[in-house]
Amino acid sequence: MLPGQNFNIPFSIVSLGGRGLSANLTLYYNSNVWGARYDANQGANVFTFDPIQSWPSPGFSLGFGRIAYYDWQYDPTYGGVFTLMWVEPNGARHLLGQGPQNTSATYQTTDGSHMTYVGSVLSGGILYYQDGSKVTIGLVNNRLLTTQITDSNGNYIQIAYKSSSQGFAPQAIDYVTDTLGRVIQFNYSSDLGNRLIGISPPTGYATSFSYQTVTMNTNFANPIENVGSSFLGISGITAPNRPPYQLSYSGYGMVYGLSWSSSGISGGVSYNYPLA
Repeated sequence: MLPGQNFNIPFSIVSLGGRGLSANLTLYYNSNVWGARYDANQGANVFTFDPIQSWPSPGFSLGFGRIAYYDWQYDPTYGGVFTLMWVEPNGARHLLGQGPQNTSATYQTTDGSHMTYVGSVLSGGILYYQDGSKVTIGLVNNRLLTTQITDSNGNYIQIAYKSSSQGFAPQAIDYVTDTLGRVIQFNYSSDLGNRLIGISPPTGYATSFSYQTVTMNTNFANPIENVGSSFLGISGITAPNRPPYQLSYSGYGMVYGLSWSSSGISGGVSYNYPLA
């Protein structure tokens, strides 16, 4: 396993009501983009690239959280059960437990976060926080995605998504609307495979993204999966009131360096990862 490095790039869009959305929509990154599992049929550890399909490109997290469901097992009463995990906007993961695939049940975290989910895999439900806020989860593009966040005062934001049947990523946000009717629009480029290229707030300046082709190293001693010869990774980020960021990738699909330059001042940071 390769080590992981976390960093986040905040950019102000608009102040919205709801838990964790006081002023910023934040782009997070975790360079630990490889997962591993033991495959009994192959008798070896199998390494998986970007195992839970992050967005807008591998390693990045941009959005309002989701529930990942996995490890289906046959159950004579319910037909099947899944393990559920709440993935927060910053990528933090909280195990919710195991339950029936199509029957509503109550799940609770046991890691001290005190979150409760009431719902199912096939119909969604509501995730409750201790502070009185709640997250409405819907089955969108065959994913359990956040469709509304409501705080204890009744303020809310609603999230609409693009359709994966039209070639968009399952988590691709279309627009976000808050209690006051303000809209944040997400913009995409068809010539980049419907990649996110910008976010436009109701007023002020937009945030933009550029991409580069990252050539992957597939010369692993162990079996690997979910790995192509290359992918489109975010290479540049331009956000209001911040210098433009440029990102560099290794042959393992990990960001190993960031650089920026503004008004004659430049800087950067790099991580000591294998590049090829």
